[in-house]
Formats: sequence, structure tokens, C-alpha cells
Amino acid sequence: MKKIIISSIMMLSLNAFANPVANVPTQYPTDSGWAVYMTEVACSVRFVGQVSGVSAKIKGGVLYSVLNSKGKVVAQATASNYSRFAQTECL
Repeated sequence: MKKIIISSIMMLSLNAFANPVANVPTQYPTDSGWAVYMTEVACSVRFVGQVSGVSAKIKGGVLYSVLNSKGKVVAQATASNYSRFAQTECL
């Protein structure tokens, strides 16, 4: 009986590690949400309220801008590329 229980636990444990796709998020942010997120990461801030983001390809990388509800730029950041792991810098 102990062997069956131990075998079952081992199989469940192995199955959890063998299926990394199960841990991949199924929802991705919009382009605006991504720009806001990357600016938050670079500037170590959290935006609350009505903000939107825009991104633009620039020489050497990407420029992310966060706009308030009136369209005024409230924060900007640059990144070496569009990846989450890109080097970012708050402007």
C-alpha cells in the first residue's frame, strides 16, 4: 500500500514539473498596457487612475511614454528592445 501511495505522489510531482506550458499566462497586455508596465519597471513607480501608454521605435531601442487622461506625458523610459528582459532606463 505504501508503495502505491509513494508511486502516485511521485507521478503527480513529475507531471507538475514536466508540463511548463500550464504555467504560461494566457492573457497578454495591450500595446498601451505594455508601455505603461515597462515604464513602471524602469521608473520604479506604479500608475493609478486613467493613464495610457505608447511606444515608439527609436535609434538604439524603444521609447515608452505614459500619458494622463488629458494626453500629457507624465513619464518616459527607454529600453534596448521590446523584451520584458531588456535593459530599461527611466527618463
